[in-house]
Amino acid sequence: MALISIGILAITIAYQTMRESSHLIGNLLAKPFMYFTSSLFFFGTLRLFYLLEGTGFVIVSETVLELWGHIPFYLGMVLFIVGLVKMRNFAKNVDQLKTVIGGIRKVEYAGLALVMLVWFGALFSFFFLNEPITRFTEGTLFDHRTGFIHFVAFLVGGITAVVLYETKKEFNIRSWYLNQRLFLAGITALTSIHFWELLTESWNILVVTDSIIGLVESGLAILGVLLLIGGYWKFRTGVREVF
Repeated sequence: MALISIGILAITIAYQTMRESSHLIGNLLAKPFMYFTSSLFFFGTLRLFYLLEGTGFVIVSETVLELWGHIPFYLGMVLFIVGLVKMRNFAKNVDQLKTVIGGIRKVEYAGLALVMLVWFGALFSFFFLNEPITRFTEGTLFDHRTGFIHFVAFLVGGITAVVLYETKKEFNIRSWYLNQRLFLAGITALTSIHFWELLTESWNILVVTDSIIGLVESGLAILGVLLLIGGYWKFRTGVREVF
């Protein structure tokens, strides 16, 4: 619940950054922060499936729990990457501030609607399709014991870090402020959850209790979202200073 509350705080700050910046520089930030705000929704629900299972609200296999528990991370990172790409376009168009660039196209709303459809589909299947999903995935590459789902998470996290670095370079060229370190630290903290899960739950290299596993995962998730909040706050401050 603490992570969800912090996620709500992060969404609020990202949304307020977009609104405040729009008053200063038009709609250039509307697109990237639409994706950033959406990504924070998923980062804030990283522990939702574990919470539902841990409280006994639903009973599922370990494979389904681990596989479905990764879905918010994947969706959140993909949306964050799209937001960074849009942010690079913002930097490139900074000389056209007097022109209203950036109406959010219907296709982009449709894309976000599709992502939410995937999310609600996953939530539905978590409650009602445990047995068929377990039969389909156990003993395959998608079985959590292989570690495959964690390596996909490493790949997505690595791609996010590269895109973040490239976006930072564009902002350096334009002498704009983008606090790369806080964002990178946040992405690293969120991605490191999967390294911890790989060692403790998939490969059992570290043998610890479930309560300790959950405590570390929740701590890293909260830390990651808090660092992202810091990054958005710094960016908000930077926009104020420039304008």
